Amino acid sequence: VEDMALRRVAAGGRTHAAAISACVWASVWKRAIDVVSDLNARRVGLDTYACTAAIGAYERAGDWVEALAVFAGMASRGVPATLLTHNAAISACEKG
Repeated sequence: VEDMALRRVAAGGRTHAAAISACVWASVWKRAIDVVSDLNARRVGLDTYACTAAIGAYERAGDWVEALAVFAGMASRGVPATLLTHNAAISACEKG
């Protein structure tokens, strides 16, 4: 994601979600959380897919508090949650 920004290539929500998910599935969830933090620092609005992936990253990290913060923030920003989003949040609570 950082390389895309440096090269001025537009990255959308699905790109962000793919980057986060790839890190999670490669078992480098810390890197996934770093990507989320970087996007938040740059004030990039995360869409449904990226938020769901972020919740999954926090779930893998055992950080249910941050997972639920992302979930709650979705409603306040008008980002719709899907069934997968709800399942990810529930799973984060189960594992936390």
